[in-house]
Amino acid sequence: MQPETVKEMLEVPILGMIPEDITIQKSLSERDAVIHTDPKSKSARAYKEIAANLIGVEYDSDQDRERRLKRLLQKLGLVA
Repeated sequence: MQPETVKEMLEVPILGMIPEDITIQKSLSERDAVIHTDPKSKSARAYKEIAANLIGVEYDSDQDRERRLKRLLQKLGLVA
């Protein structure tokens, strides 16, 4: 759903939108926040972006993104 559609439906300002992603389900099953269980996931970065906006701190979501090569090497057990 587009942010503008949500804003019109709720009739209140939107702080941000959290993308649906498998890491949310994982964090719910572990009963921990997604920013703890998967801090580099899209959803965790969206939460961090909203928090940064609320407190007036600059946050670059793209810089905090996990790199694909690093993730591949981790899955292959070549890097910790």
